[in-house]
This record gives sequence, structure tokens and C-alpha cells, in this order.
Amino acid sequence: MSTTQPNEIVPDMEKEGPDKNVDNTIVDEKEQPDKNGDNIIVQQVSSTPPNEKVKLDKNTDNVIIQQSSAEDEKEQPDENAVNTIVQNTLCTSEDEKKQLEQGNTIVQQASSTANGEKEQVDKNTDNTIIQPPSSTSEDLTKLMEQLKTSAAAWAHQFRFEKELQDLSSMITHDPKDPTHYLSVGRRYAELGQQKEAIQIFNTGLEKVPETHTDYKQLQQEKEKAQLRQDHLIDIFGRFSYDIAYLFVDTYFSQQEAAEYTRVSSTWRKIILSHPKIWRRIDGHAEWNKPKKTISPFLLLPSISHHIQELQLPKHQPTNSYFECIRDCDFKQLEWLKINTLYCNKKNYFRLIPALQNISGTLTSLDITLGLNDNNMPAFSYVLRACPHLISLRFICSPKRQQVILPIFIHHTTKLKTLTLWSRHEMDKIKKKDLQRIMVSSPDLRYLAIGNCDESVYTAFQEHNSDKLETFIVQHVKGFFLNDTLSKSKLDHEEKETTHLGGLTHFTAKEFTSPFSLVPVLKKHHNTIHSLSLYIANTPSNLSPPDWQKVLCLYPVYNLTSLQIGHIGVYDIFRRRAVESSAFYVLLTVAPKLSNLESLELYNVKVPDNVLDAIGRLPKLTKLKLSKIHCYSENLLALIKRFEVKSNYTAKRREEESLSSLTQLDLDTLAIKPDIAEAACKIQTLTHLYISDLGNRYGVFDTFVQEVTKLPLLEDLEIGNAQRLTLDDFEVLSTMTSLCRLGLFKVNKSTHDNIQKVTFPPSVNVIISKHEKMEDDEKERVGMLIVS
Repeated sequence: MSTTQPNEIVPDMEKEGPDKNVDNTIVDEKEQPDKNGDNIIVQQVSSTPPNEKVKLDKNTDNVIIQQSSAEDEKEQPDENAVNTIVQNTLCTSEDEKKQLEQGNTIVQQASSTANGEKEQVDKNTDNTIIQPPSSTSEDLTKLMEQLKTSAAAWAHQFRFEKELQDLSSMITHDPKDPTHYLSVGRRYAELGQQKEAIQIFNTGLEKVPETHTDYKQLQQEKEKAQLRQDHLIDIFGRFSYDIAYLFVDTYFSQQEAAEYTRVSSTWRKIILSHPKIWRRIDGHAEWNKPKKTISPFLLLPSISHHIQELQLPKHQPTNSYFECIRDCDFKQLEWLKINTLYCNKKNYFRLIPALQNISGTLTSLDITLGLNDNNMPAFSYVLRACPHLISLRFICSPKRQQVILPIFIHHTTKLKTLTLWSRHEMDKIKKKDLQRIMVSSPDLRYLAIGNCDESVYTAFQEHNSDKLETFIVQHVKGFFLNDTLSKSKLDHEEKETTHLGGLTHFTAKEFTSPFSLVPVLKKHHNTIHSLSLYIANTPSNLSPPDWQKVLCLYPVYNLTSLQIGHIGVYDIFRRRAVESSAFYVLLTVAPKLSNLESLELYNVKVPDNVLDAIGRLPKLTKLKLSKIHCYSENLLALIKRFEVKSNYTAKRREEESLSSLTQLDLDTLAIKPDIAEAACKIQTLTHLYISDLGNRYGVFDTFVQEVTKLPLLEDLEIGNAQRLTLDDFEVLSTMTSLCRLGLFKVNKSTHDNIQKVTFPPSVNVIISKHEKMEDDEKERVGMLIVS
């Protein structure tokens, strides 16, 4: 072994000169491998590990560190010898000393680089080259200010996820500033995420120096978050009742409130004591209620004193609810609805005792009972149990049991609206039965009866009350013609208008002769404003002279609303029969109705001269043509006339006393693309319903593109919508004035296309696989509308 001089072996180096043969590679406390061997070239070493040897390369005057073996480790000198040799070992001449000073200066600059500096690798030597920073401190300050402003803006909009992203970016760019950790941790704590807050504070305590003035603040915030996590506080339970009620009204639905009663006893007490949220309990909500959730009906014993309106669910046992109504304190219940049509077999022997318990406050009762129900309550018993009723709707379809007749009423009722119908053959209402009802109910304003004979018209004529405004009659025992005037609308009219006396709304369905209507028309033909006639094919109804005599003797020229329909869904294909009945009503009445505002025709044939007369009606604003038969050329001429009228100026309409068409329903076989296109040019339309019944003319090929041009359209309904494409729905979603979109007869592929389109939040989209039906028909068949 060759002997070495003491100044040739350097166990620990503090300074060394740069490599002459290498392009001044600068390394900050790092070691770079030499390409030609396993040796490591070092320009600055702060501390050399004890298992390495350092010697001077004679050819390059560089310091070479070699990995020592296990045997060489024993020969390592004491580390205290480091301070005895520095410059004498490396610098033997003045040039080498200057080179050493230059290398030390560069190394010191490398060790004090900022966070914005970048490191690159020299491709020729694989050594790391530290470059000066690309961004100045001013750029960093500007970036931090931008992030701070953005985070404040997100917080103002309550979008805390975005705010946390910006605050986290501030930590990334400046990890030694404790204010960033405090901002992120406090936001997590305010959001109730104490675990995440503790993690942020721990990270800050590791990165921030202990000498920083805010270091203790980080420790305190961490302790607070830990305390919150260990001891959860029910903030909702500490609210005053007024604030808690406001919180429930703002953020809880009725179903959610029922679920939250299981959170704690405090929550249950607050929610069950809130009267507003339990004011109305709707049984229809039970259809869509998810499984394993609490139903508000399970809380009836606890919330009964708050309920004012109650609708019992259809497909659940009714006796348990009747027992609850009988035994609990429903001291504010005013409205009760029971509908079990088309449900399983029900038993109603507990209904009358339940009604007796709420008779003091109950003013409105709606009962619809099914075919297979047992122990149905009689109409007279219901009136006796509820003497304060103002509105009663009693519809039953029993097979074996009478529920309406005999009628015995021993007190004067407070009834203002009454709907009465039974399918049973022995419940056919006659003249004397109707007289008893009208005598015992002098305040009646709305009367609808079904399954009656034509003598009821005589009873109505002999009744001298001028308070009755609406009279609806259906003579057959088939399915009852549901109310055409809702209770809410009737109540509104009672508040807004003053009744001058006389009948204003008259509906007759399936009468045998136009002369049957004479008792009503004779007395009230001048006061009737709304007339609905559903005509059956009888010999008298097929006689033109009979209709001409009746309507000429008792003209109804003050009508504002007229509905004419023909009984029988398929009668539209029996054109001769349809033409021989309702046809003559239109011929006689339509040309002279100068005040008519609404016209609805159903399942009838419309002659050419009647279509021409409809186009000349000066005040018509609503036209509904459903399943009618007419020539498409004449229907096109009618639609174009409304198109021309819609382009009139407001001044010209006022001078000629003209009204513009605002509602149009086209549901007929005669629709062709040119008719749909003409309908889309009526600029005053706010409601449009169109159905391609024939499914053969390609109505929807250009319809969607044209309908988007209507400036005032708010309600659009499309039948046979399965023919619409994804592009059509995307076009419809761009309509700015649209508030409601109804799509009927939708198949699965069309439904999937609708889900791919995003409509504005202001648009209510209704999808149904059925044809369009009125509200009462929807309730009858139990059709579920998906919004």
C-alpha cells in the first residue's frame, strides 16, 4: 500500500474548487455521478459520510470521493481533522485559489435560491444546473392577491368548494405562511368537517417555524377543532322556536321533516310542534315515497292538532286511519278527501264514527268509493254526521248496496257545492229526491248529479232559488262526468264577483231529446254564460227541426263558453250519425255568438260554414278541436284567418272590437304539415297543443323549428311525442318564453332523449306515456305524471 501525505486525504470537506474539464457544473449539497466511472465529482460537500474516501485526482486536480469497503471503514480518520485542511489541499497556486473563490460564490447563490427557481439537468454531463427564478417576488405577490380575491368571491356566493381550492393553491405557493392554513382550517371547521380541519392545522404546524408569531394561533385552532370533534353540539336544538320554524320552512320538505324526527328527541319536539309544515297532508305523495322512509301518516297522533287538510292514501288500510281520526284531536281539520276507486276491497264501518269526531270543524268532504267496498256510508248518514259541511262530493259505484236513496234530511244544511252520483240501479235520482235536496240546502250554488232521469229538470225549474249558478246533469249510470268547475275556482269567483241571480253554468250529458232542456233554458237562457252539451244518438237528437225549435225559442246568445261533444269514442268514424246531431247545434248557434270567448268541440263533424263562422267570432280567444272531422283545406283557412288577425295592431283590434287567439288545441285527423306551420304563425298564442293523430303526414318534420318562433308561447303540449328526435328537444330547450312543456304518448327511446337535454330551471317538463287527459281523468285512472 502506497503511503499518502496528510494533506492528500480529506475525510470531510467544506470547500472545493470547480472541475476544470467540466463546464462549471454547480451542485447544491448534491453528488452527481461521473459518466466514465462510479466516482462522484463534488464541488461542495458540507459533510462527507464516514464510509467514503476523498482523494485528489492528479490529472484534473478535482476531489474524488470513492465508496469504501468494509475493510477501509476501519482506517477512517477522526472527523475532527476536517478543520485542519481546506485550502492547502486543493489550492497550490494563486490561480487555483481564485478558481476556488469563484466556485464558492456560485455555490452560495445556489444554496439560497427562492421557491420560484427551476432546476435543469445538463444533457452532456447529467449534472443539475440551477437557473435563476423565472418569476419575481412581485409576480408571486400578485398571484397571491388574485387567489385571495377569488376565494373571497366564492365565499360570498356560498360556493365553499371553489373557495377551498383557491386557498389550497395559496398554501402550495407559500407553504410557510400560517394565515393560509388558518383560513382553510377555519372554513373546514365552519362546514362541520373537523377531521379535515385538524389535518390542515397539523400540516401548518409542521411547515411553519415555531418562532413565527402565528404558530400559537395554529395550535389554538387545532385544539378548538379537536374539542368540536370530541364534543358535538346540537345547534338546531339551541335555536329559539321562531328561528327553528323558519329553518324548517326554508330547508325541509314535509317528507324530510318526518325523517328528521328520528335525529333526536329535541329535533322531534321542534318539528312536531311546528304547525305550518303539517297544515296539509297529501296521500298522493305516498305513491312516490321511497321505501324505508317514515310516512307523515305515521305521525298523525302527534300532529293531528295542526292538520287542516287531509287526503288519505289510496292503497293502504283505511280502518286504521278512521280509528286515528276518531280517537285523536283533529281540532282544526276542515277538508278531508277519501278516494279508494279501483283499490282493493275496503270496509267503511268505522267512517261515520270518525266523521262525528271532526264534525265540529269539517266543512269540506270528498268521498270516492270503489266497486268492491263494503259497509259504505249512506248519503243521508254523512250529512247527519257532518252538519257544518259547505262542500260535499259523494261518488260511489257499489254493486249491491244503495248509498244515496232514500234521502231523508231533517235539518237545514249549509251546503254550497254538492256532487252526487251512484252507479247502483236503485240510486237513480228522480224529481222528488232532487226537490228534497234543494229545499234542505237553500244556499246551494253548485249542483252536479248523475244517474238521474229527465224529471230533474222540472224540479230545477220549480225551485225558485236564484243562488244556484252551476247545474250539471248526467242521465246515465255510466262513469260520472266530473266537475267542470273546481271548488277553488268557485271560491275565487265568490270573492271576486257579485252574483246577479240566475244560472250561469249548465252542463247536460246524454239526454234523450233537446226538449228535455226546455225547463232550464226557458228560465235561464238569458243568464247562461257557459253551456256544455254531450249529445247521444237518439231519434229526437237526430232531428234538425227539434234543435231549431228549442234554440230559436230560447236563444243563448250571451254565451262566453260553449262545449259541444258527441258521446262515444269511436263515433268519429260513423260520420253520418255525428253529422245528424251536434251538427245542427253548431249550425243554429255558432253564427250568432258575438260574445263567445271559448269554444270546445269534441268528437263531432264540423261543416264548412261552421268553420267559417268560427273564424268570424270577434272575441274568441280559446279554440279546442278534439277528435273532430272536417276537411283539411277548410281547417287551414280557419287557422290562417287567426294568423292574419294576430298581426293586427292593438289600435285596429280596439277599433273593430276584436280579440286575438291565445289558446289553440288541435287534436284531429285533419292535421297536416301546412296546418301546423300556419298555427305556429299565430303570434298571439300563449298555449298550443298539437297531436299528429293520423301519424302519416309527418307533422313534426318542421313543426319544432317553426314553433320556437312564437314570441309569447308559455305552454306547449305535444301529443304522439314519440316522433320527436333529440335535435327537436335541443331546439325546444332554447325557447326563452316557455314555462311548461307537456309530452304525451312518449316511448322509452324518446324518454331517454329527453333526459339528455338540459332545460332551463323555469321550464316544467311533464312526460307521460298516455294521451293527454284532463285533471279529473288523471285522477280516475291513477296516471302518474313525471316532472
